[in-house]
Amino acid sequence: SASSDGGALGASLTFDNGYVGSSYSGFNSNYGTVAEPTVRIDMKSQRWDIASEFRELNSVISRIKMRYAHTDYQHQEINNGETETAFTNKGSQASLELGHAKFGDLEGVLGMQLQNSRFEAIGGEAFVRPVHTKSHAVYLYEEMPLKALGLDQLKLSLGVRAEHTALDASAWDKDPI
Repeated sequence: SASSDGGALGASLTFDNGYVGSSYSGFNSNYGTVAEPTVRIDMKSQRWDIASEFRELNSVISRIKMRYAHTDYQHQEINNGETETAFTNKGSQASLELGHAKFGDLEGVLGMQLQNSRFEAIGGEAFVRPVHTKSHAVYLYEEMPLKALGLDQLKLSLGVRAEHTALDASAWDKDPI
């Protein structure tokens, strides 16, 4: 016993050296569970995305790439027409990547990523804490072909990433199980 619908729409502007675009997708589903014949799940999910990239910028920064996404998810556990427990998860994520001009044969990117989400369960069967998660990271990736050494098919790669993630469950208003 299930019913679902969904769709997506996107558009972008393209240029000789890049693009700017956005999209939306949504999905809805209502279905029965195997645990109890009177329980149904009513689920909704929406996502918005924006992305752009520009290349061949003819400066120290040769490429810029940006992305942003926001997701809004929720589902309700419904028993005999009454909502017993509701779950929500809303979050955003963003990234920025800067590609640098070649320094000799060395080519690479410097980037950063940010994420922020809030999860919450409300109702009689909410056995998990509400959690606010924040994450931020910076990274560097470099590569260099080994042509000078006569090794045309090989390249040297180096990657470094530093990330910090914090989870805050202080909004919990009852004793955990």
